[in-house]
Amino acid sequence: MKLTKEDKAKLSALAHSDGWLLIEGLTRESITSITRRLQVERFDDLSDIARLQGEITGMERVLNYVNNRLDKERG
Repeated sequence: MKLTKEDKAKLSALAHSDGWLLIEGLTRESITSITRRLQVERFDDLSDIARLQGEITGMERVLNYVNNRLDKERG
């Protein structure tokens, strides 16, 4: 998806908001919790492991996307 200048401004405003800091923190807590589950729990169905790994990957992609946009903004 090609971002317009307006889209970039909106994303920047979001990334610099207290709300984004809250979302980022909650997301990182969730990633940590799921990672802990993967390390500790015994899984009989490998699809459960794949699903949890997919959740982590999806959350990391969102965080990385926003952080990469911020890095580009900073130059």
